[in-house]
Amino acid sequence: MGSVIMKDYGSTPSMFIPIVTGKLPRVADCMFGWADIQDISEAHWKVIIDKSIKPDVFIISETQSLTCLQYADILRKEFGP
Repeated sequence: MGSVIMKDYGSTPSMFIPIVTGKLPRVADCMFGWADIQDISEAHWKVIIDKSIKPDVFIISETQSLTCLQYADILRKEFGP
């Protein structure tokens, strides 16, 4: 999750705002990874510039996935009330 630059920020931040603000007392028991849009942009540029990279398929993700609760705890410490 990268920085939010627009007022209409979509579903990803919307998912955590109620958790961070305490309006949603529970989170789903799930685990997933994210990639920052800046990392995705950099990967696209590398594929365009470096002709030795085969652009068929590549995966951009963080090195370790976290649970929804772990993400919420991180966000709450940084941005919570």
